[in-house]
Amino acid sequence: MKRNEIIYTDAETFTPEEEKDEGITAEKSTFASAGAENGKKKKTSNKQTLTVVICLLVAAALLIGGYFMFLHEPATDMEEDPFYLLTAEGKDALEDISGTISFKDGEDALLADKTGSVVYKFALSVAECGKIKVKTGSGSEFCTVSAEGSSVSFKKEEFFRFLKDETPYAFDGENMFVNSFLSLCGEEKIEISLRAMNGYDTDGDVVTSTGKPFMYPSITRSDVSSITVKNKNTTFKVYRESKTSSNFFIEGAEGVQLNAEAFSYLVVNATYTCAEGKLQNPKDFPQYGLDGDGSTAKITIKTNQGDTHVLIIGDKDSSGAYHYARYEGKPHVYMLLASDVESTFAAGGETFLTANLVYAIPDTNAIYSIDKMSMYFRDLDQALTIRLRRAMSASSNIVLSNQEADVATLLSDLKRAPAPYSDWTKQAAFIGIGSKDETSIQIAISLNRVAENGKYSIKLPLVRDEGKGAYLPESIKVWIYTDGENFNEVEAVMPESLQTQKDGTYVIHTISFESEKPVQYVRIDFEGYSSKKMMVTDEIRVMADKLDANPADAFIGLWMITTDDFIPENRNYAYVNTTAYVEYLMSVCTLVGDEVVKFGIKEMDLAEYGLGKNDKGEGTDPAITIHYVYGGYTMDILLSDPLEDGSRYAASMITTKDKDGEDVKFVNPYIAKVHLETAPWMAWEPLDFVSSSLLYMYIDDVNEMKFTYDGESYNFVIGKDEAGIAQSVTCNGKELNMDEFRQFYIKVINVSREGEYKQGDETGSEMLRINLVSETKTDEIIFYRVTSTKAYYTIDGAGGYYTLTYEVSQLLDKLEEIIGK
Repeated sequence: MKRNEIIYTDAETFTPEEEKDEGITAEKSTFASAGAENGKKKKTSNKQTLTVVICLLVAAALLIGGYFMFLHEPATDMEEDPFYLLTAEGKDALEDISGTISFKDGEDALLADKTGSVVYKFALSVAECGKIKVKTGSGSEFCTVSAEGSSVSFKKEEFFRFLKDETPYAFDGENMFVNSFLSLCGEEKIEISLRAMNGYDTDGDVVTSTGKPFMYPSITRSDVSSITVKNKNTTFKVYRESKTSSNFFIEGAEGVQLNAEAFSYLVVNATYTCAEGKLQNPKDFPQYGLDGDGSTAKITIKTNQGDTHVLIIGDKDSSGAYHYARYEGKPHVYMLLASDVESTFAAGGETFLTANLVYAIPDTNAIYSIDKMSMYFRDLDQALTIRLRRAMSASSNIVLSNQEADVATLLSDLKRAPAPYSDWTKQAAFIGIGSKDETSIQIAISLNRVAENGKYSIKLPLVRDEGKGAYLPESIKVWIYTDGENFNEVEAVMPESLQTQKDGTYVIHTISFESEKPVQYVRIDFEGYSSKKMMVTDEIRVMADKLDANPADAFIGLWMITTDDFIPENRNYAYVNTTAYVEYLMSVCTLVGDEVVKFGIKEMDLAEYGLGKNDKGEGTDPAITIHYVYGGYTMDILLSDPLEDGSRYAASMITTKDKDGEDVKFVNPYIAKVHLETAPWMAWEPLDFVSSSLLYMYIDDVNEMKFTYDGESYNFVIGKDEAGIAQSVTCNGKELNMDEFRQFYIKVINVSREGEYKQGDETGSEMLRINLVSETKTDEIIFYRVTSTKAYYTIDGAGGYYTLTYEVSQLLDKLEEIIGK
């Protein structure tokens, strides 16, 4: 079918709801002139006539001049309302006919009536086409047409076509007036079409300002009770939660949020169904694919008022740009844009769903509430667990002497109070810790280093100054966390100094204990304190085999990797690549798929998408499984193997508690597709989450650094001021430029891990050995050249990774530069 087969209605032919004053005035003038011609003419003298003519000429000249100077407008603005203009055929038919159109009502009454005024004004236009007169206040019927001694009368309603609600949509006045006169005069009738009223076409359809017809009068979103779409691929129903609710759901996917934009588009197309046009002479519906069963789609809209509207979408036209459509109960065939049909009526219900895979966190700060994140990579058969790291925490019942202080910082900042002891209330290094409820106060410390010999100790500084509120504890208990589940009390050796410390003194006590298993956390319980009776201390430290078990590293971050595969020897955790992990957390914890592939699924359906196995054991386990807990919900996100475009199918399962506290697990009822651009981390491996830095200490924490290569050693000693800030440096006793050394140190800490290295029988030749000494730790890093590009390295004897030989060579070049070699 060609595009010009669509018939448009010209909006300019519509009758305006409110008539223009100038139009009515002109018609009154026409009618008044006609009446005046029937009146008695007055006699006038030639002189009077001449005077009148002269005055008229002068007035006309003034008017014409004024018109061209001030009032001249385009000719189109002076034309009459086209609704009241007769067709050429109508004018020709009435040209030689004499007759009368009489109205029972007076002129004022007619003009005051909405439909009566239309008939009356059209009668005035008819009168201008021939020898026809219009009379008002005459006759017994609304309107009587008289000619050749005969007449025919009409009721007002006969001039119009009405909708069910009695709204007039079309006017038949020209047909009735012209053919009445022709019939009365014995002439053959002619065919004259209806005229559309303003806002309608002659079929009774509402039209836009450009004349495009609505398949049925539009309704508002608030009217909609449900929309059911049945197309060749699927059937889905969207329904309102209740008459008073604004919430809509897709049946079978009630727990899934609707895609607001897509759903609005569906509602608009279903309730504001504006066609591009109509077929002029439609044939049988089946020829257009509009027979119901063979149709492209059938849409049923039900309203809150109990009305039902049914739209049927048929085939495409020959251009492919339009679909044929009809409204059930109407004989018309409409044309709808194919793009509108295919994005709404021909789509599946999943198109209108938002693929929310998790209960999203509300903001960035919420990521710090996710204590444990675990990932499993099927092809690598490797798990990765990342936990929130709290270097030190205190029980909630504590009260501090300085409410603005941070107890965790003060107890782990590696800053001892200066000796000898003086008033603790005047020294910032000290903090008083009391109990709000006079129950025990607890301090928990996270340990990084493990004691190889199982021997641990706690360095506990205490002030006893009872006159100023500083008391020794009545008892101390030590608890350790080794099994990943519980704290267990251990037998700790309390030093004699805890009983013998004198009043007005500051003493660092050493409490010892042993553990066969690596200790991850130590908790210390102190009894005997209140809000006025406080434990005063400065920095509590746990030692593992005489080394600080919780060193103040530069890049330690807020998270730790607790998976054995990534933890260096004699450590409890590995460091996280903080930048990458924060990006990952924000994405995973707000994960929304790019599209819903299928909804209404159950757990057994996961196998179809490579996300699990069915009850017969068929299928594939997910390529990546993500597990975490947030806000009382346990989330499990399942990701398939990559598709051709890099995207993956995704599903999620959520576990929560019922009213009895029992776990309730359910599958989100849809499969989503997640594009790689949306979640780049889907292509990451476990190593991408591990910090790539080899060194973690700030320069101010380092006391000595020794570099050994080619049989030579270069020992750097760093001098610090009273605040512990590095101020000077010497190499083998020679003073060096401190700024240059700082730049060199940046080179040292920027040497990074490139990847995993499977060590062979040969370690390779040693390129460089670095020994670092600080107050709390001693590290040794050794680099071995194993290939021309790779340098295998160990940190305190533990390895498994490599860096680039190029980076080590650059480091050696910079070393020789600053020492002047």
